Amino acid sequence: MQKAKGKIRESKCLIYLIEKNRFNGGKGYCSSYLCVTDVANKIGTYLKALAAADNHLPFYVALPSSSIDFSMRDGILEIPIEQREGEEVSMMEGLLEDGQIGKMRIVNRMSPVANYGFDVTPARLVTGLITEKGICEASEDGILALFPETGKRKIEGTT
Repeated sequence: MQKAKGKIRESKCLIYLIEKNRFNGGKGYCSSYLCVTDVANKIGTYLKALAAADNHLPFYVALPSSSIDFSMRDGILEIPIEQREGEEVSMMEGLLEDGQIGKMRIVNRMSPVANYGFDVTPARLVTGLITEKGICEASEDGILALFPETGKRKIEGTT
């Protein structure tokens, strides 16, 4: 088992740090994970992984084993992506014309709004996985090395 090295930084500053050459690797937190190592996470994780790859930096995903879904084979095709309320992006709280604070529309009423809750980072952009059992390569073989009994049974379709 490898030990993690480096500092943990707030995820929103990752792109800035990569751009300024002040970061030596990226990290994402996973809410859903696939055995083939595609990772579903909050919107923006895919962009962070792309930025890390473009700058030749490693990108690790931290996840609990309970979030591994051994039954899925292709995250991009199989993960249902939550569509959140459009109001989250079309409205904001601010000072209304009457001087009161309230919700105001910030886009044209005729503009369609899409508000996806997650994106999928493909396995090719994930360097490794950090779990409670250790760090492994971001591959099916890497996962099976950490979770041999559970993973093999679920991949083969037995429980």
